[in-house]
Amino acid sequence: MWISKVGDRLEFFIKYMSTFLLFSALLIGVIEVFCRYILGISHTWGEEIVIYTSLYSIYLMMGLATRHNEHIAIDFLVRDRTVRFKTILTWFTEWLGLSVAIFLLALSSIMVIQARNSGMVSYSDLETPIWIYKLSFPIGFLILTFYHIEKVFKLIHSSIKKQKEI
Repeated sequence: MWISKVGDRLEFFIKYMSTFLLFSALLIGVIEVFCRYILGISHTWGEEIVIYTSLYSIYLMMGLATRHNEHIAIDFLVRDRTVRFKTILTWFTEWLGLSVAIFLLALSSIMVIQARNSGMVSYSDLETPIWIYKLSFPIGFLILTFYHIEKVFKLIHSSIKKQKEI
């Protein structure tokens, strides 16, 4: 299925980008600790970069957790149920997840636009526009939406395949 191929390529990019961002945050954090406690120097931008690179890394990876079902799941509702009930619940949760992801994408996009219009900048010497940091939310929710769409496509595809077998 074409959407899975796109998802695989996106996953490859996300894994490397998130790893790079998280490693950068860790490295900058260690450097800042060394500078502060050994050299007696403190940079106001160090903490900010660590926080926001970690934030971007987390929001990028959020969609992959959904794609591979590695998020928190409550399975007592489906554990001892019929196959029909499990199927209905799967369809419901996938469509609900897609709806929530689209809602959060729209809401976070509005938040970024408002932050951009406000002209606010970060508190450090970098004075980075806040909307750049808040952009991690819609990027993460866009990826989450894509992977929910992939899951819904797979459900529809498997349903059509089952109907053809009957």
